[in-house]
Formats: sequence, C-alpha cells, structure tokens
Amino acid sequence: MIFSKRLNINYVGSLPRLLQRITISNFALFSDVSLHLTDPFVVVTGETGAGKSLFIQSLRFLSGGKKPTTPPPDPEAPSMVSCFFSADLREIISTCSELDHVNIPADSESVEVKRVLLSNGKSKVMLGDYTISQNALKVLMSHVMEVNAQHQHLDVLAPKHQTVLLDRFGGYDDLLTTVASDYRHWQSLLTEQKKWALKLAELDDREQLDETKRDLDKLNLDTLDFNALHQTQKRLQSRQTFLHACQTASTRIHGDAEVAACAQLDQAIADLGAFHSLYPQTQSITRMLEEALTNCQEALSELQGYIDDDYSADAEQLSSVEKTLSECYATARKYRQQPESLTAYYQSICDQLDLHDQCQQMCAKFSAEIDAAEKTFRVSAEQLSSQRATAAQSLSETIQDQLPALNLAHGIFIIKSKPDAAPSATGLDTIRFLFSGNPGIPVATLDQCASGGELARLALLLAASIPATHRKVMIFDEADVGVSGKTATMIGKLFKQLSQQHQIICLTHSPQVTACGLQHWHVEKEIDGTQTTTMVRELDADAHIAEVARLLSGMDISPESLASARQLCQAID
Repeated sequence: MIFSKRLNINYVGSLPRLLQRITISNFALFSDVSLHLTDPFVVVTGETGAGKSLFIQSLRFLSGGKKPTTPPPDPEAPSMVSCFFSADLREIISTCSELDHVNIPADSESVEVKRVLLSNGKSKVMLGDYTISQNALKVLMSHVMEVNAQHQHLDVLAPKHQTVLLDRFGGYDDLLTTVASDYRHWQSLLTEQKKWALKLAELDDREQLDETKRDLDKLNLDTLDFNALHQTQKRLQSRQTFLHACQTASTRIHGDAEVAACAQLDQAIADLGAFHSLYPQTQSITRMLEEALTNCQEALSELQGYIDDDYSADAEQLSSVEKTLSECYATARKYRQQPESLTAYYQSICDQLDLHDQCQQMCAKFSAEIDAAEKTFRVSAEQLSSQRATAAQSLSETIQDQLPALNLAHGIFIIKSKPDAAPSATGLDTIRFLFSGNPGIPVATLDQCASGGELARLALLLAASIPATHRKVMIFDEADVGVSGKTATMIGKLFKQLSQQHQIICLTHSPQVTACGLQHWHVEKEIDGTQTTTMVRELDADAHIAEVARLLSGMDISPESLASARQLCQAID
C-alpha cells in the first residue's frame, strides 16, 4: 500500500475516532491490505469489478458473516480480517453479557477484533487476547459497525424498519423493553392456558365420566373380591352334591356290616388278635388297624357334622352372590371392560375427574392472570404510543427542515403513528412514513410515491437524524445510487454531516460524493501472470482530484476534466 500526504481538507470531528485501522490478509483477492483511518469520512472508489464488493464482504465477514466464495491468493494459508478500535471499545464490551469474561486492560490504547479463516474452513475469533464465539462477535459488531449494502436504502419501505427508525430516534429503549417484556408475559400466559384447555378438551365428557363413576360406585368395588365371590358361588352351587357325597362316605364308613369300613376293621383286628401269641410281630399291624379305625370314627363324626348343619340360608346367600356378580358383569359389558379390571377402570375415571377439576381451576387461574397481564401490557403500550406520537412529530419536522438541502424543496415528509395495530412485542402502533416530492401531489406511503433517488436521500436523512449514544462505523455501498449532479453533491455533504456523529466509509461511483470525502481510498485490480490480486491505496490530494476527474469524464483524464474536478473539490470545501 502506498501512503502519501493527506488530503488538504480541514476538519474537526466532534467525536473521537472509534475505528483506527483495518487489516486484511489473504482474504478473497486481497493479499495484504492495511488501511489507517485518519478522518471520519472515507470515500472508496475504483473501477467496476476492481474488488470494492470484496472489501464490503471482508467487513461483513469480520462482523460474523459468511466466509468468502472467492479463493484467497494462497489457499494453504489462513485468511484474516481485523479492525483496531480505540480504547473506547472497552465501554461497549462492558455492556455485552456475552463478553463478561473479557477484560481489556485500562492502559490499552487500542483493541483488536480479529477473525481468522483457517484452511480447513473453520474460523477463529479473537478480541484482544481473548477467544470469543461467533455469536459474541455478531453482538459486539452490531454495536460498533453497520454495513449497508447496495439498495439497502429500500429497507425504509418496510413498515417494520420504519418503526425501528422512529424508535431509535425517540430513544425510549427502556419503554420498548418494558412493552416487549409485558407482551411476552401476556402471550406466555395465553400459551399456558391453551395447554390446559387442550388437555381439558382431550378428556372424556364430564357428564359421561360422572355417570360412569356413579355406576361403579354402586358396585362397592373397594369391598369386592372376584376370586372369593366365584369360589363362594361354586361352593354354594355344589352344596347338595357335597352333602350327598358326605352321606355316601358316612355309609361306607359305618353302614352295612358287610361292607362298612369300621366293621371290616373290627373284624380284621379280631382275626389277627387270635394269633398274637404265636405271631407277636402282627401286633404292630393290629395297632395300625386300630389307629385306622379311630381315624374312621373321627371322620365319621366330622361328616355327620356337615350332614347335620343348617343350610337354610344357602339359597339366599347364593342369590346375593349371583346378583353381585351379575351386576358387575353387566357394568363391565356396558363399559367394555373385563370384570377383573373394573377397579383399575374406576381409578382411571377418578383420575380423569380430578384432572378435569385441575384443568378447569388452572384455566380460571390463568384467565385472571391473563386479564391482569393484558391490562399491564396495554398501559405500557399506550405510554409507548404517546412517546411515539411525540417522536413522530419531532422526526417529521427534522426531516422536513432538511429536505431543501437535498434538492427536495417541494417535498413533504410526515410520519403517522396510530395505536390501531394488533398487539405485538412492539406495541399497538401502525407506523407509516408518508411523502410527496412534488407540489399538488398528496402524500402517500413511500412505496407508492418515492423514486429511487428520493428514497436514497430520505434514507440518508433518517440515518443522519438518529441520535448517537456512541460513535459507530457506518459503511455504505453506493448509497448514492440513482442521484447525480447537484443532488449528489448534497448527499456528499450529508455524509460529511453524518460523520459528525459516526465514522463513514462510503463506496461510490459519484464524483460529487467523492469530492466531499475527507479521506480517499482507491481499489484496483492487479494481474501478475496468472495471479490476480486486489489492492487498496490511499490517495493524496492530487490523486484525489485526478480520481474525481476520472469519475466526471468516464474516460481518460483531460485538462478540462481535471479543472472541473478541482473546481468541484474547491466548491465542496
């Protein structure tokens, strides 16, 4: 890069420089670029295709944007873009929660923000000596650098962007935060209520559940034991057969002498007893027979007890058991359940009823909270509407007063702010920028009446009118598109005015805007054999006039174009 004497322009900025130096290494077509910012309004010129867009791309990359699609001069080496900011960056860093771990020493004269693109496609971000995330980089750079692409002035057509511009002018950030917070709280309550309402809707009908519970309550399921009931039923149903079996068994034990067990055992004992003296070993057999006889007599006694019992209540008991079972089976069929699962089914019904009650209680609870939250939101939104109305009046007057300076002497600019929009995180207001550029033409929305050149001028006026809490670096890529001559000169002067608040870097093809620049960089392409690189060099006062002459003539510089360029630059001064 060639450094020459600075342009011969006197300027005293009202704010110190925030951005001090830009360094680009092995990025896209840039091999090695180092640019020092000595003045607050820098113009950047160059032939079409020289690489001005790549310069914008490098700054977007540093702000967290995508990596370049153009391969660097050395594909094996890392690509790097960095900016050196003044120590004032420390104060901005302190406001970013994403950078709480960063501690820039108080004696640092500058702070470097650097992003390196490695050959493997990954990137590394450094803030001073600290490694930070790409998200933290985006947050930080959003506070210090604003890159406006070609035709970005068309954003002013969007109602949402108009609202943002008005709010930035109004400076009621705390109220905006309150409104957004109140709205999100209100909506979160509505979401929670909807969840409970959906859960309630998924449950069975309440009346049907109540009826089912009443039917099941009649069964006294807590006291029912289906296995025991079935056993009792079988026992009662088999009573007569059982008594007949007992009678038969009794007869076999002590009935007909020829076949009764007791008589046969008596006879056996007597028969063997006659031989005890001769066969003493038979005495043990006799004892066993005597025990068997005793057991038979005891069994006979117990059988007789069963036979003599009173069974007059059996029929009534059996009827009661069968009625209970019949009711259970009928209820089970009605609700398509197995009788054995009625208890679990009953519990599920009770659970659903409890959930019904809970859902209704929660819906009612949220209804009260929603009403209170909506009221809170509308109070803060109405305060915001009042503030916006005041800001709209003030910004309208501010822009209106400056229209003649941009060759819009007959222009009318009005901002309408009405609280008639659907509630949102931005409040209740419909914001509309209205404009008319010619006498006798009624004002209309910008998309209906403003030309491209008028939009460009209005967008710059609005940018220049927004109060600055701190100096930013604003990059404009051909923001003067669609204008020329006297109007272009006015836009150049507007950039110069805007540089009282912010540092301005403006890429332009306009000789009038270029003539207004306080510092001039020129982008040019160099081809060395098969290698193409892009260079950026700073122009001194003479080279600055020569470049203005080139832009004026559109061809080779002539003495006439040089004279016109010198006259234009002197007129600007």
